[in-house]
Amino acid sequence: MNIFTLLTPMTYWLLIGMWSFILLFYIKRLRSEVMKDQLLFVLLVILAIDAFRTLFESFYFGAWYTSLAGLLPKGIYTFLVRPEMVFIPKIINVIAAIIVIVILLYRWLPKEELEKDRLEKLIQQRNMELIESNEQLQNEIIEREHAENALQKAHNELEIRVRERTAELASSNEILRREIIERKTTERVLKKRERQLTESQKAAMLGSWDLNLVSQELEWSEEAYKLFDKDPDTFLPSFDEFARLVHPDDFETMQNSFNNALKSDDTPYHVEVRIINDSGREWVMEAFGKVRRDNSGKALSIFGTAQNVTERSLAKALKNSEEKYRQLVELSPEPVFIHQKEKLAYVNPATIQFLKAEKAEDLIGRSIMEFVDADSLELIKQRIISVNQIEKAMPFIEAKMTRINGETAYIESSSVSCTYNGEKAILVVARDITEKKH
Repeated sequence: MNIFTLLTPMTYWLLIGMWSFILLFYIKRLRSEVMKDQLLFVLLVILAIDAFRTLFESFYFGAWYTSLAGLLPKGIYTFLVRPEMVFIPKIINVIAAIIVIVILLYRWLPKEELEKDRLEKLIQQRNMELIESNEQLQNEIIEREHAENALQKAHNELEIRVRERTAELASSNEILRREIIERKTTERVLKKRERQLTESQKAAMLGSWDLNLVSQELEWSEEAYKLFDKDPDTFLPSFDEFARLVHPDDFETMQNSFNNALKSDDTPYHVEVRIINDSGREWVMEAFGKVRRDNSGKALSIFGTAQNVTERSLAKALKNSEEKYRQLVELSPEPVFIHQKEKLAYVNPATIQFLKAEKAEDLIGRSIMEFVDADSLELIKQRIISVNQIEKAMPFIEAKMTRINGETAYIESSSVSCTYNGEKAILVVARDITEKKH
């Protein structure tokens, strides 16, 4: 029996023990009566949710790999590998993420806002105290001037009181200065957390993968199967199958980057290549990866992400040199078009063919909305507004279209802001999914 066959379940059971301890620790802290910090309480709730999610996954895959290793009945593996069972840890991850987001939005952020309000009220209170101290000081100075000629002793006493009040004022100013600094620091932290929360909610067409260099087994995430147009129920990913999908002209680039990453930790795996799916659809993949090594430095596996950056590549091509890359767009098998102020300014041959036009002149100058079905009009209008505001490549959306001959068709498209003939425009990269809809 391979030692890694035993190490994998042992690792998961070790993780189960450690995460059980961590989860119990969080629960004990949550039940403690001496804990008064509300923000810390919310943080512990989030950590406890994450610990429970991790513990569940560790228990699930621990039972999975223990059964595979023969240490538990094989029926457990057969039970756990069923699609409805594999779905359980995924949906728990989604539920945990939703709960965490809800806690952040409705517990964490409100608590921070309350803390911010408290600081503002404290500053206002200190300002009022400062104003009152100043008024009192002015009154005492006037009294000193009136009594100066009558009683020297009163004058001396007043001098002492003035010095005392001055010291109090300086102390109040110092306290106020520190509070202002603390407030500005708190505001910076709040803005940073708001940015982090906004960025974490943004979705990307990004798949993950994990290649075992010993067994040559390749694991894909659900999004990775979608990128390569593969059915996870019938397709078994492998390095050879992936290599078969790489464009022949890019295979050597991919192989060299892969080999260089295996040779040294100083060289990360990063490559951008063209992929040709079995359906004939060509797209551009950008992949990042990191190598796992044992204590001796031997490479055990490599894992990373793969992303469809086709629209980004096309947009960059048009922005940098429209004429230089026009031929690439012209030869694209997928529809690519540009519209300015909702009117078509450029269409490639694939767009002409998709809309059943005879030539580009039949489309140029016409409103893009003429070809959008009523069911998708509001969706396309919102997409145009979003592209103009964000100026980043938008994820793919489906839309119902009407061709020149009256036929109904469906596309899946991504959009990005660009400059065309010196004016702001929107570049759209689409693919015909009509056959999938019928």
